[in-house]
Parts: sequence; structure tokens; C-alpha cells
Amino acid sequence: MPFLLACPECKKQLRVPDAVDGKRIKCPHCATVFLAGKPALDPAAAAVSAEPMAVASPPVVAPAPMPARGEGTISAETPSASPSREAVSKKKSPAQGVSVLGIISLVLGILGSIIGLIPCIGMFVGGPVAGIGLLLGVIGLIVSLKGKQSGVGFPIAGSAVSLLGLGIAGFWLAITTLWVKNAGEEVKAQSAMMAQERQAIREGPAVKVTASALYKEYNANALAADGKYNGKVLEVTGQVERVDDAGFTATVELKTEQEGETVDCEFALAQKTELAALKPGAQVTIRGKGTGRDGDSPTLGKCVLMK
Repeated sequence: MPFLLACPECKKQLRVPDAVDGKRIKCPHCATVFLAGKPALDPAAAAVSAEPMAVASPPVVAPAPMPARGEGTISAETPSASPSREAVSKKKSPAQGVSVLGIISLVLGILGSIIGLIPCIGMFVGGPVAGIGLLLGVIGLIVSLKGKQSGVGFPIAGSAVSLLGLGIAGFWLAITTLWVKNAGEEVKAQSAMMAQERQAIREGPAVKVTASALYKEYNANALAADGKYNGKVLEVTGQVERVDDAGFTATVELKTEQEGETVDCEFALAQKTELAALKPGAQVTIRGKGTGRDGDSPTLGKCVLMK
């Protein structure tokens, strides 16, 4: 039957089962582990217990009484008697939420990548959209790592897709920059070549002829006149009929003896300011390359105004 035993540490009275006599037990109050043992009986109690006892029917086992205040029921300490402190202290980590910034970053990254595939427009629209997506993705990743309240999946995915969009926009930007550079160099080369050609026309040898004589030769025999003048540098003298602005070029029309017929001299727009000073009836000398005729009018191209 249970017996009372005082804890050697906290001095609390414990009700101890008879089965743990001689075993190590733990105090439920102060967790002190000590060896349980029944207290020694006095001589009078020992004499009484030594007297023979009548055989009786097996007693009815009653449930053990509840321990009184200040007492505790002790069982033998075994490895499986109580859960480990590590298992008790272990808690489930709280479920992580979804990063809103990461989702927005992913959406902007996808949108920027799609727009970035469109030539020309992609680098001006898709690039900034993907850049904003990357910025939000990085911010979302930092917030997730510091606060640990949301996952890092969406911020990482948004940042990666936004980087892809920026890469596409950067590709188009590089292509456009290269094209513009080549186009600029080509324009410069053509301008330099035209300047050299005009210089050669201005300073080189030329076939001198009046506007009326040139018109007469073409009117008499166009094939013979082409063989004589076409592709050669001509220096034509005559009176200005009018100056016409054709949009990409300017044309000075020289009078001939034939009423209403002219010799047409074509100039580049770079000489437009110089031609603006010409008045109808002014006597001029123009150099240019013979280009045949347009209708009945002999024509010159790449012309320069001599005087």
C-alpha cells in the first residue's frame, strides 16, 4: 500500500506507491531525483506485524485516494514516463503569408518581357516596366527575409522575370544604338563624298555651253547631245527664269531662246540659302553633271553656283 515519504530537497510529503520502494523517483514539486525507501517501523509496530494473521478472502482493491494538498503521487522514473523537454518545447513555426510586392513584381516582369519583344517600343516601354518590377522584387525579398512573415518565392520569381524583361529591352537598345551609329556614319560618309564631288565639279574641267545652245542641240538630236553631254561636267551660262523648291531639292530654271523652254539645274537643299538670293532675269553661271533631259528640258544634277 502507498506510504508517505518526505522529499529531501523541498521537504514536501509525498504519497509513494509500494511498487517503487527502493527505486529512484522524481519529486513532482522540485523535480529532485532521489532513492525511495519506506521509513523504519518502531518495535511495537514490528511486533504487531509479526503476529500471525488470519487467512481472509482476497481484499477488494479500492482505487488509490487522491493525494492531499502538499502531497504528490510518485511513480518510478523510466525513460518513457514523461515526454522529453526538447519535444515539449518544440513549437510549430507559423504559416508564412504571400508577398504582395513579390506578386506585383512578377506581374510587371511578365508584362515588361512581353512588351520588350516589340521592336523599338519594347526598349522605351518594356524596359521601364521591367525595371520597376525588379525594384519591387528586391524590396519584397528584403522585407520577407527580415520580417519572416511572407515567403520569398514570389519576390525571387518576380526579380528573375523582371531581369529577363530588362535583358530583352537592353538587347533592342543595343541593336537600335548600333543601327543609329551606322546610319550616322553612313550619312557622314555620303555627305563627305558629295562635298568632295561638288568640289571636283567646282574646280575640275568642264564643258562650257550656254543654256540656249544646250537646248538647241538636244532639240535637234537628243542622242547626239546625250553622247556629248550626258555624265560630263557642264558649265552653263544663262538667265534665271525662276527658282523652284521641289522639297528634297531646289531647281534653278535657265531661259532659252525657245519661249517657255528651260534648262533645269538641280541643287541640294544645303545650297538653298545661297539660291534664295537669285532673282528672275539674273545672269548666272552654273556647273553640274549632265543627266540627259526631262521632257524637252535638258537637265543637270549635283549643281553648284559659280557666280
